[in-house]
Amino acid sequence: MGSPLRRLAIAVLAIAVVSPASARASDDARKQEAQEHFQRGVKSFGAQQWDAALAEFLRSRELYPTRSATYDAALCLKQLGRYDEALEMFETLLRSFPNLPEEDKREAQRDLVELRAHVGAVDVQQAEPGAAILVDGRDRGVWPPAAPLRVLVGSHVVRVFREGFLPFEKRVEVASGQTVEVVASLRRLDAFGKLRVAEQSGRTLDVIVDGVVVGKTPWEGPLSLGPHTVFLRGEGDLGTQPVSVPVERDKTVPVTLNAEPLDSVLRVEPEPRGASVAIDGVVVGRGVWEGRLRASPHRLEVASEGFMVQARDVATTSGQRAVVAVPLERDTTSPMWRAVVPPRVVFDADAGLALGPSLGGDLVGSCDGACSRALATGAAVRAHGGYEFSSGIGIGLGAGYVNVRQSVEQQPARLQPVGLPSAEGAAENRVVLSGATLGGAAWLHRGARFPLLVRLDSGILLGSVRAARSGTFAASGGAASASPAEESATASYVYIAPEARVGWRFLPRFEASFGVQAMVLLALSVPEWKDERRTHAPPLGLATYGAQKLTGSVIALAAPSLGLRWDF
Repeated sequence: MGSPLRRLAIAVLAIAVVSPASARASDDARKQEAQEHFQRGVKSFGAQQWDAALAEFLRSRELYPTRSATYDAALCLKQLGRYDEALEMFETLLRSFPNLPEEDKREAQRDLVELRAHVGAVDVQQAEPGAAILVDGRDRGVWPPAAPLRVLVGSHVVRVFREGFLPFEKRVEVASGQTVEVVASLRRLDAFGKLRVAEQSGRTLDVIVDGVVVGKTPWEGPLSLGPHTVFLRGEGDLGTQPVSVPVERDKTVPVTLNAEPLDSVLRVEPEPRGASVAIDGVVVGRGVWEGRLRASPHRLEVASEGFMVQARDVATTSGQRAVVAVPLERDTTSPMWRAVVPPRVVFDADAGLALGPSLGGDLVGSCDGACSRALATGAAVRAHGGYEFSSGIGIGLGAGYVNVRQSVEQQPARLQPVGLPSAEGAAENRVVLSGATLGGAAWLHRGARFPLLVRLDSGILLGSVRAARSGTFAASGGAASASPAEESATASYVYIAPEARVGWRFLPRFEASFGVQAMVLLALSVPEWKDERRTHAPPLGLATYGAQKLTGSVIALAAPSLGLRWDF
């Protein structure tokens, strides 16, 4: 008997000697691996690759928490706009490392003050003890929490789940410094089915149902009726991709999943943050989602009430972590926004330049030889009034005034003296087009802080064209100077005027804007120079220029302008 006892004593002594050495070796290996991850994080941090740096710093902290890894992880979270998580990380830094250098401590405290301006809180009340709490799909622990849950300022979806109860879900709006109370009373399942989950090889892994860890394989439990998202998660990369499983009343649905190495990570950051995220046709949750997937192409779909669905293809790479931000565009036709963007009566006015290459016609429409022609320049003012629907589509009336002038110098011309042969020379011509516009308008107005407007005007321009002419002509014994002659003719044009504007809403009902309108004038009748008065050109005497067109049949103008809009 002594021999076995002796052997047992020797074995115990050997374990006592070897175990501390083995533990020290294991700790040294973890420290070394943590240092390697930290160095990779520093490299990514220097390249401003915040997501990659954060992943390395968090892994370094997981292996061996250090002051540097904690501080740098907090900075990365701040750069990524994840202010609530950054605030928690800075608090962890100050709590876990009380001997921080004074300068680092003051810097961290300044960051805390700055971050609190971007953060509010959600206080979940009257839930069931042990119920899981998720905010925007992120696991926030079980009820009751030690303190209200910090969240970013804005809209959030709070979900509370416990086995045997109907899930609770509510959207809340949180302002800076505000704590929003959420009463999450759970009701027991009256009608339910059961789900039985197993791993094909019999391995033990965590079972995640609708984003909540409910147990380990093999697992069986009651769930509410309808589709549920299920996947398994094990040590390291081991797990399964999410699948959708329908649960039926009074039935047990068996699901067997095959765990495999999933060596790529995808993080989806939707905006709004409570949007639902689907991967390969399976809804994986609401809000920010991060999980392991096969390294292959995936179909990503993000949807939220009141927004346009966004779908895109994302390819994940082995050993890499991909971050995809998916901002959704507001669907202004949705009833959700009718209270936010109600139908309204609108009025706007703008003033600016009117520019064009040429007014056309015989006087300024061409420039031959040594003549010199300026661009058509002037001013335009406009006003619109109308009714705008919730969709941003509007209809109304528009009125305005346009004044444009153009001149030509040294243009070849011919003068016809009374009773004498015609004389060749060079003339100076000036044409002024002015008139009032009146017509209808239709537009599309989209956007909140910096709205865009696309508008089409059409109507009639009624006004006049004034022309002034003078010149020098050849005459026997010298040159004849023609005295200035002026004429005016009525003018009428149909106009078509597309326009684009970008605005700035500086008050709830007021918007300043800049835009450009392209106006095309189509003459109903071309105004003409009719020689109603003869010009005096000594020594040639009285003379005429002959009938000529004052403008072209088509005139193109561009009108950049500044404007102001008022929503009634």
